[in-house]
Amino acid sequence: MEFTVRQATRRIQLNVKHLNITGVRLFNGSEEMPIDEISEDFPQLLDVYSATDLLPDYFYSLTLEFRSKINNPKYAGIFTAPYRHGVENRFKTATHLQPQEARSLFPCIDSPEAKARFEATVIHPEGTYALFNMKETNISIRGGWTTTTFLRSPVMSTYLFSMVVGTMPYRETYTERGVRIRIYAEAEKLNDTSLALALVPRLLAYFEDYFQLPYPLEKLGTIIFIDLLVIIMQLLACILN
Repeated sequence: MEFTVRQATRRIQLNVKHLNITGVRLFNGSEEMPIDEISEDFPQLLDVYSATDLLPDYFYSLTLEFRSKINNPKYAGIFTAPYRHGVENRFKTATHLQPQEARSLFPCIDSPEAKARFEATVIHPEGTYALFNMKETNISIRGGWTTTTFLRSPVMSTYLFSMVVGTMPYRETYTERGVRIRIYAEAEKLNDTSLALALVPRLLAYFEDYFQLPYPLEKLGTIIFIDLLVIIMQLLACILN
């Protein structure tokens, strides 16, 4: 993560939850800075203390290595959800980070008023797809694994971060301005998405005109979760329902 500070400090405080932190490095540009202490003395907090002051008007980067757990069947943080594909039982993986579950996916400042731009690269099994808030920039396959890289997001809160990995088919259309609209659903229910596929572009155009604000992204996706514990999750460019 890249950041600046408003006043001189030696402490960087992040939210973490059930994460196994295995490595922390601090940089000022290309120069690595010594770390004096790393503490998890308080619940859901990670404190990193630099050996020297962090100063305003400088850009710093913090690199963390960690492991997080996939929750199953709890629909919070990053979780798996079963679905049927013909006679097969399959699973999709998704995130539900509201209100403060981003900290269980990655170390962050997990508060709505704290906003950042996010970049994501997802490595997932060949034959599956990966979704993020933003559109894909590159997809490559090697050794049975697919690597999908995405555009950088606009400034947003951590709870809006969204990621899905699965194999569900989708139907696609475009708005008059070229925004890509996709509806993902189980194969047996894909024909039931016709109304949504017809309405979403019209509704998007209506609200753009009503608020006099163009939709700022290149795509909008809806992923159908039959057994989601919440009725709907409206995330940036990604709707789970």
